[in-house]
Amino acid sequence: MGHWGGITTTQNTITADARQKPIVAIDAANVACAYADGPPPGDAKGVIAAYQYWNNLGHEVAIFIKQFRISNKNPDYIMKNIDEFREKIPSSAIAKIPGKADDDAYFIDFCLDEGAILVTNDKLRDHDFKNLLMASALDQGKSEEEVNKSISAAK
Repeated sequence: MGHWGGITTTQNTITADARQKPIVAIDAANVACAYADGPPPGDAKGVIAAYQYWNNLGHEVAIFIKQFRISNKNPDYIMKNIDEFREKIPSSAIAKIPGKADDDAYFIDFCLDEGAILVTNDKLRDHDFKNLLMASALDQGKSEEEVNKSISAAK
């Protein structure tokens, strides 16, 4: 079973093709800020709504959030409506990311390892996916030249 920041999946013993529905990973910081239409820390109601939506559709849901957005000595860092978040989201669905860690790296690794869908509007500009695309394309029998042309065309 996979394990990322507190999330232990139950589905990874089944091949991705055999799953009826993929796991959904939620970038909680991003969703909370988008819901509040403002800067961090955002509003937990957005995360709750996203969790309930995907969970009601029958998906296993994993929420990725930095620890200090859930509990902190300084309340300015905690998401609004955190008590409702604690009440409505099972702790087993929450991956608490250390404050200084790259939360993007956690959910990207999780999605790649689990074949999960990522819910975010973060453009992930800080990450270079060329090597990942190259490895995937080579596995599919494409040449390095074909991949480079595709990447250049997409820019």
